[in-house]
Amino acid sequence: MSSVRVEYGYSVFRCKVTPGSLANDILQQALEHFKLDGGKQQWTLSHGGKAVTLCLPFRQLNLPTGCALKLTSVSSGSVGTAAVTIKFQAMGVGVQIRQVSTGALVQDELRLTCQAAGWPMEPVGQFMVSLFSKTLTFDEVAGLTFRDLGVNEDVMIRLRLPGSNTRKNSNASVGSVGARASSSRKSEGSGSSQRCKPEEPAQKTHSHTKKLHKVLALVPSRSSSTSKAPEKPLVEEDSEGDYELSEQDVLKYQSMLAKRAMGGPLLTKRLREEMDNKTHKKVEQCNIRVRLPDLTHLEACFDKDDTMEDVYKLVSQSLASPSIEFTLTQSYPHVKLERSKQKLVDDLQFSSSTLIVLDTSHPGPYLRKSLLEKSKKISAANKQLHDKEASSSKTEHAPKEKLSLKKIPKWMKLSKK
Repeated sequence: MSSVRVEYGYSVFRCKVTPGSLANDILQQALEHFKLDGGKQQWTLSHGGKAVTLCLPFRQLNLPTGCALKLTSVSSGSVGTAAVTIKFQAMGVGVQIRQVSTGALVQDELRLTCQAAGWPMEPVGQFMVSLFSKTLTFDEVAGLTFRDLGVNEDVMIRLRLPGSNTRKNSNASVGSVGARASSSRKSEGSGSSQRCKPEEPAQKTHSHTKKLHKVLALVPSRSSSTSKAPEKPLVEEDSEGDYELSEQDVLKYQSMLAKRAMGGPLLTKRLREEMDNKTHKKVEQCNIRVRLPDLTHLEACFDKDDTMEDVYKLVSQSLASPSIEFTLTQSYPHVKLERSKQKLVDDLQFSSSTLIVLDTSHPGPYLRKSLLEKSKKISAANKQLHDKEASSSKTEHAPKEKLSLKKIPKWMKLSKK
């Protein structure tokens, strides 16, 4: 929470404000602190010789933290005669623009605006007026002028009419009915397509075994925003068995603490690298995706000993025209990958799944028609890859059988002597 200094004469008042508080709130706190009458005489705040807009929040005034504002009086002749343009926006109904005086009563102008536009005002208790970060009822603005609310220039006032919530609920119910109808039509269409194509599951089972240098085109899915939400929650609830420590968990935790404590012998860099190579999983095949400027992707699997020249050669063979000049770069950081004899894993440190970007000045199209005809959706390929990784991780982290202690060690036996 920041603070603002308000100077009046030789006195200083430090006021605590939030980013959403209006400048008019600071003025009212200063008048109350200095015991000044705001009804008989008009006051304003200024900074750097310029008057501060009272109807704006503090964060929109672009004032520095801990700034000093001067409290000055304004002559009565210059106040109350200013005409401002106010945009009354009824939420979900319409807009009315009126030119009013800052000395006019707010309730009178609201009645005239609603009568001219035919907006309902009954019951009055549900009629809400919103000005920036403030929301007031119709009764709370009784006897207040626009100048009292801090309005001294063109602003927009939002109105929430009585019965607007019921209209929103009815529209939401109509939209939900339409969504259910469209989802039912989609399910019927998907069921008919599955009946017409019974051979697709047999083809998907063979796609898990990838061959080296086999190119696959991936097309971005356009209907990703309209996809249905998953029926099952993504985060599963924990069970009590997840918090029970087994003997293997205790030993693993003990070894982790021993590594952090650095109680073992000091190792050289070569020995540390050898130990890391033993523990880390080695990359045998590198799955590379090449992103093109039209957001299509090329996917191919390479061996760990393949070079960057092999990648360039395979990409150039997949393009629509051999005359297309291009360069390959890393996605992040943006580093250019030269056409060289550098190995993918040993020299370039590629992982099992790597994304690179194709840069070219050619307008397109980029891929051959034969590849586009056999292309797949990116979402389907990602789902297939995640399922494969999940199945492999389950097999690696399969729960081992708990070791049962057949005999109690001698040091744990209690003597009865």
